Amino acid sequence: MSNSWRVLNVTIFRQIIRRRGVSVKGNTYFIAHERSVVEEIEMEICLICYDFTSERFGLRLPLPFHSYCSQKDSIVVSTVREEKLAVLFKRCDAYEMEIWITTKIEPNAVSWNNLFKVDLMFEIGIVRGSFLVDENEKAAVIFDENTENRANYKAYIIGEKGDNKEVDLGEYQRWSHVYSYVPSRVQIQ
Repeated sequence: MSNSWRVLNVTIFRQIIRRRGVSVKGNTYFIAHERSVVEEIEMEICLICYDFTSERFGLRLPLPFHSYCSQKDSIVVSTVREEKLAVLFKRCDAYEMEIWITTKIEPNAVSWNNLFKVDLMFEIGIVRGSFLVDENEKAAVIFDENTENRANYKAYIIGEKGDNKEVDLGEYQRWSHVYSYVPSRVQIQ
């Protein structure tokens, strides 16, 4: 299979603002915002999908909350099992954190359900990492990959029941990322 790569001429009118997308149902979803011609216009953050079947980006998909480019809010996407998308939302100036899960996810349509909202008993800064969700237990493990404070790599276990805790994972390592598992249709012999 040599020379199996090809270049797609894709025009995108949005700017992807989080470096990692997540794959759900064979498509990849990114946190983004509309591109602004005028700098003073406040752009709302949204979700966009790259549809591999049509080889195009889909329409702007709404998030279940409002956040704008100038805010330093934490918005992180993850997958739940193989069929749902989860989004973590924490305002930069609040101790409250929300996790939302899709009830419908398609390249041009999305609907959301609030899994839980929790008041944290400890401070979490801007979450730049990843997280895993247990939908049945209404809990999450958040990995804060704060590269500004490399000596303080942490995981936070939070849940609707309120038994939240912080776990020090030691010094940050470039390889210390957590990703959701998505099974492949390819069988290894």
